[in-house]
Amino acid sequence: MAANNQPLVEGQAVYTGTNDFTIRLKADDPNPEDTLQYQIKLNGTIKKDWTSIARNSPVDYTFRASDYINDRNQFEVSLRDNSGEVTTFSAILVKVDRPKTRDVIPRLHGSSKTNKAMFQTKFQIITSEKETYLRLSVNLQVSGTSETLIQ
Repeated sequence: MAANNQPLVEGQAVYTGTNDFTIRLKADDPNPEDTLQYQIKLNGTIKKDWTSIARNSPVDYTFRASDYINDRNQFEVSLRDNSGEVTTFSAILVKVDRPKTRDVIPRLHGSSKTNKAMFQTKFQIITSEKETYLRLSVNLQVSGTSETLIQ
């Protein structure tokens, strides 16, 4: 089993984001008289039912991003011969977007008549497919002394 000309390992998690993902499979059997078929499932749903495959001839299959229903989507490729022997390979397609961060830096300043005071706030918005949250940092400076109040 391979993807992007790289072999896949049983149980491997592959980051796909929101992209389609193509696998290439080749089948062989120690008995030259056996005929071979393969089946492909995604999250337990049959995507390609039992289909004949020639020995050592590569077959490509593309998982469509629109079919990814979970953040982690298990796919299985099963191979069977005409005597009923079945071998199954499985791996996981991970679609969760890696968190994106964006700095929003409003600068708020203030002062008094006796002491110069200045504070600075920094907001960082972090988003992923599951959540969005805000990281806040407040720094206060009074007469040349600086102290971080919230981090």
